[in-house]
Amino acid sequence: MSSRLDVSRVPFQGGYIAKQCPVRIQNDMLYPAPPVSHSLDALMRMADGNTFEASVLVELQTAAEPTWVFIVSDLDRASAVDATIAAMEAGAGLVFGGWLPADEAGRRTGKPDLLIMAGDGYVPVDVKHHLTLDVEDDGQVSVSSLTSPDPFTFEVRAGWARRRHRGDVLQLAHYRRMLEACGHASSSMKAGIIGKERVVVWYDLDEPIWQTPAKSDGKKRKLRTSMEIYDFEYGFRLDIAATAQQSQASNAVDLLVEPVSSGECPDCPWLNQCNLVLLAGSGDPSLLPGISYAQWRVFQDLGIKDRAGVAALSYRTARLLNSKAQPEELVDLDPATAVFGAASFLPAAILNARAATGELPVYRLPGRTGTDVARAEIELDVDMESTNDGKEAGGSEDGRRRIEVDQFFRLCFR
Repeated sequence: MSSRLDVSRVPFQGGYIAKQCPVRIQNDMLYPAPPVSHSLDALMRMADGNTFEASVLVELQTAAEPTWVFIVSDLDRASAVDATIAAMEAGAGLVFGGWLPADEAGRRTGKPDLLIMAGDGYVPVDVKHHLTLDVEDDGQVSVSSLTSPDPFTFEVRAGWARRRHRGDVLQLAHYRRMLEACGHASSSMKAGIIGKERVVVWYDLDEPIWQTPAKSDGKKRKLRTSMEIYDFEYGFRLDIAATAQQSQASNAVDLLVEPVSSGECPDCPWLNQCNLVLLAGSGDPSLLPGISYAQWRVFQDLGIKDRAGVAALSYRTARLLNSKAQPEELVDLDPATAVFGAASFLPAAILNARAATGELPVYRLPGRTGTDVARAEIELDVDMESTNDGKEAGGSEDGRRRIEVDQFFRLCFR
């Protein structure tokens, strides 16, 4: 989806916009109140990320070939853009720390960590301080070493699969569009992420790997490519920005999106502003555990606007519609709940809403007495907070290195 409005006056947007909450860019334009400062936890994560990126830079510099170019980090943006273009026009095999020229039509700006020569142009690669691979018995993944980060020179690792970090590939898609705008994009649609495994994990941005809602072809879900997802999300957010600009200029309240609680909220600078809406009354349904945007949308469409409304629904009806009940058992159903059909998220949502809005400090699940605690002959106590960097698999010939706790147990007990 391209922008439907005139976005020519929207400020240039970086690579994060397509993966961020759309309310965020709306508030960035309206600036309704002073933003919240980054939390100490967020600052620590940023520092860890910068330290990791610096260590990757050192490794690349150690392995550097004569055609590799490292842009000096203290250059101003204009000078860095000039140096980046000069390096690409000279055919540099790798460019680290470059700035791409602003994309005027697309309102894009961006600074990919690496640009890699791939045949007739360049592909983007970003450095991320997280794991990029998962153990998967039937999986296989294409990776390149840091000494040879070439999308056409890779090894296929069996028993592994790429982690699908949607935000990562949307950022890569942003840089891909910028490379196209300045005429230096490779005909290859590959793009890479360097994670904690310290290899380049390659993605094909034109591979349909993301399940999304669909209204065409009589299907409820459809597989789409990373570029399709990015173009839709980015264009939508530019329209939000343009609408917010027009609303601000005319002093009208004409907004495209409203706050919905998500995992992004704790680190968002507009948390306090959104909480004025989310915490009003009994609280927004999105505050309930396990309620995603899609489920929040169902509540909105059926007229349920707060947690009190969810709590008032019939738990019995929700359970019956989600069970293998016989037709004769489906009697005396609550009409307001029955319209949800067999919505699998609804029974838990009702209980959570009642716990959140009720007067008691603790609520027992239906049918639970709380008198019996099941015990086992062997019991495991996992000290989760001591596993920040995962576990070392060690000694594996297929290159398996750092794995998180869930992967550790999968290896132990499979």
